[in-house]
Amino acid sequence: MTDPDTPPEDDLPAFEHPALVAPGVYEFHPHRPKLWILCVALGLASAWLASLALAPPPSGPPDPAFLGLAVALCAFAAWRSGRAAADPRPLLRVDADALDDRAHGQVRWADVESWSERRSLISPAFGWTLKKGKQPPENANGYRIQSLLNRIAGMPGRSYRRKLIAGGVEPIAAAFRALHPELER
Repeated sequence: MTDPDTPPEDDLPAFEHPALVAPGVYEFHPHRPKLWILCVALGLASAWLASLALAPPPSGPPDPAFLGLAVALCAFAAWRSGRAAADPRPLLRVDADALDDRAHGQVRWADVESWSERRSLISPAFGWTLKKGKQPPENANGYRIQSLLNRIAGMPGRSYRRKLIAGGVEPIAAAFRALHPELER
């Protein structure tokens, strides 16, 4: 039996979903099954490339430097995606005081210049950008590199792709909009 005072789930605002873990506190997790699939696919690609290096095809061996680099990159990417899938912490946690990014630590809202939801050629994305001269408390060099590459693509400094976030990026935008609509660009 349902309570007549409780609205049906379809009538709830978009930001009131499982990401709301406490009043005004939202947590967003990676899409773990997709990360595990990516990990396995990259691991298989790495193994296949390594087999080419060890048993070259009859047409001639491929360039060993290229194969070594390809194996290393695929293995590293597989390791990173597997590590991200196994990490139980939320990818992003936001509340009225700060946002806590798993990769960059806790960033105060006063240091955030803007946030936005963008469409791209691949998939929708969501991101935030720090004010000029501000750095995240952790992995500042990683933020600078990602921010530079994202700026070239017309994206915010730190971005998240819909396909790798459980529930997509739309709930993140709804949570940011509920907490700090004045920073939306």
